[in-house]
Amino acid sequence: MKKTIITILTLISLILSPSVVYGGEVSGCIGSGCDGGGSVGGIPTPPASISASASGYAQINVSWSAVDNADNYKLYRYTQDADWDSLATLATTTADVLYSDTGGLNASTTYYYKVKAVRDGNDSAWSATASAATDVLAIPANLSAGAGGITQINLTWNAVSGVDGYKLYRSTADADWSSATLAATTANTSYTDSGLNIAAAYYYRVKSYLGSIDSEFSATTTATTNSLSAPAGFTASAGGESQINLSWNAVSGAQGYEIYRQGSDGNWDSASVFTSTSNASYANSGLSSGATYYYRLKSYNGGNKSEFTATKSATTDASGGGGGGGGGGGESTAPASGTQTTTTTSTSSDGTQTVNEVETVTTSGVVTGTSITATINPPAVPSNTQTVSLDTSAAADVNQVGVSLSAGVLQELLNTYGADSNVVVEISSNQATAAEAANLGSGQFLIGLDVFSINITVNGNSVTSFANPLTLTFDVAGIANQSELTVAWYSTELNMWIELGGTVSNNVLTVTAGHLTDFSVIRTTGAEGEVLGVKIGDAGNFVAAEKELLTAIDKKLTARVAGKILLQVENHGEAWYVDPVSQKRYYLANGAAAYEALRKFGLGITNANLAKIPVGIEERFKDTDTDKDGLADKLEEGLGTDKAKKDTDGDGVSDYEEVINQATNPLGKGKIYYSTSLISRLLGRIVLQVESKGEAWYINPADGRRYYMKDGAAAYQIMRFLSLGITNENIRKIDIGEF
Repeated sequence: MKKTIITILTLISLILSPSVVYGGEVSGCIGSGCDGGGSVGGIPTPPASISASASGYAQINVSWSAVDNADNYKLYRYTQDADWDSLATLATTTADVLYSDTGGLNASTTYYYKVKAVRDGNDSAWSATASAATDVLAIPANLSAGAGGITQINLTWNAVSGVDGYKLYRSTADADWSSATLAATTANTSYTDSGLNIAAAYYYRVKSYLGSIDSEFSATTTATTNSLSAPAGFTASAGGESQINLSWNAVSGAQGYEIYRQGSDGNWDSASVFTSTSNASYANSGLSSGATYYYRLKSYNGGNKSEFTATKSATTDASGGGGGGGGGGGESTAPASGTQTTTTTSTSSDGTQTVNEVETVTTSGVVTGTSITATINPPAVPSNTQTVSLDTSAAADVNQVGVSLSAGVLQELLNTYGADSNVVVEISSNQATAAEAANLGSGQFLIGLDVFSINITVNGNSVTSFANPLTLTFDVAGIANQSELTVAWYSTELNMWIELGGTVSNNVLTVTAGHLTDFSVIRTTGAEGEVLGVKIGDAGNFVAAEKELLTAIDKKLTARVAGKILLQVENHGEAWYVDPVSQKRYYLANGAAAYEALRKFGLGITNANLAKIPVGIEERFKDTDTDKDGLADKLEEGLGTDKAKKDTDGDGVSDYEEVINQATNPLGKGKIYYSTSLISRLLGRIVLQVESKGEAWYINPADGRRYYMKDGAAAYQIMRFLSLGITNENIRKIDIGEF
């Protein structure tokens, strides 16, 4: 195009004067080979400005100013602002003036950029430099650790968005983490660290990682593996004139058991090991007739030993007395009590259960009680239901009592107590106590006055509440009017029977239960039972009527009041609990209903985590306070303080002051540190102390404090005191659930 212009000018000059030569130079040009800045020869000017900004862990957005008539641009990247001509990487060639660079960038890294304009294959000079750093990898928050058995610790932490996974480090001291052991690399937010030493403390930190880049370490958390449990279910009984038979429940993780024997019950610390065995029973023979012997046990694994069991004693038969052979299936007798106790041991065909069945018979042949203890050894990932059944036909009107633990129940227990745990299920049949027989509701009758106790322990820990329900079965063949039968459980706090319900099919009464206690089969001949003066039927009718009045469910309103106690201020102050999980309200008709709520909605919590939540006191709730320190006796039982002393640890500060105002330890030295994240997560929830006796606490959403619910009556009163008034219009926008 330039040549064309010059030719035209030459022709013009010849026309003007063929004999005159005109001098000068051409300024400017027309066409794609020109730029707006006047550059000639096709070389563009570089972009006047360039900027860069990070967008996450692996992306940087770069933009630059346009150059007139540029064909495209070449964007270069480097990890330092030097040696661009020889070492820079061409990130892209683009006709746009912006680019999102995702080409294998690392997190927490600074990158530098320059750009060149291109025209007709010619590059401009370098632009200025822009730089940006990708986001720093977030550190996983809320790393927590808890023992999962004698050789295992369970860990959890919060997820970090956008990372590949996590690196978990373990140490035996909270120091020199640069040389700590990498325990695991995982994409999950939980990990079970197994193969550890018994009763040993371990420290943990975690990092997130993306590609080859790691975050900084998290804060340190620590946990100690469980000590070996002392054997449970230890019994001693005579096996003749010269033998005493010992038996106990197997302890998970134990290599064996040490047996100690003395002639009196005292000074056990200086006692020597009598013998050791890897079995869960022992026949001590060669003894004197008519002599009493005292025994204790310890479990052991290598150099680790449990504490002593309680002392058990037995007296060998007197010479010439009746005997009961000591072998062949473990039969034994104890004539001193006027009864004979027979123990039969067996193992299930698949090897998953070891069963001890005991029957006690009076000298006149009357069976007074039967029991069964089954030790279940589930696999790490249970897939089958385990059922334990007790034949009660000789001692009770009900022929058989069974409890079934689904795979979900077993997995729940293994997750809590460790994959190598043994689950011990005990069922016993006995006559009702005087209180149990007397505290029946209107129209209720105990079948045969028989009571069945069901207990489950794992690694020596009693488990009474379950997220996944248990299935209870009662063989009622031969009992008339089966449609009137129902299963009930006895509340020692309320001194009353509370009906669970159940259905009868093929002579078997079946019901599900989320907690364990004493159960019985009850015949209900009246229209309704009564609980604390409120008819059960009336409560059911009220709930049914409220369901009919429901309007469109308001999920936002429900979420806003989740975990709170609501009172219908336009009715008679009926109380409802809004369960945060199901997002439904449940009617608290009375203390029995409140107690059922504690068990139904109770969430297991360790003592260590419970201590991270401040204690609240409802001043309007009056209860016995023996030491007059402002903390009720029942609350002090829950806290572990001495109800007879104002200052349990003797440090000069009252228990009340330490617990309520100073957040210091009432049982010793140290300050109590509360966890706002844990409190926030548990607001409105009911928690049960799984490491104690299942004590119930309510986490009040209004103040984030925990309130002790010693029993159903107390729970009912305190929940009402902590309640929030609500109109009928609003409460009927919240869905209803039933116990």
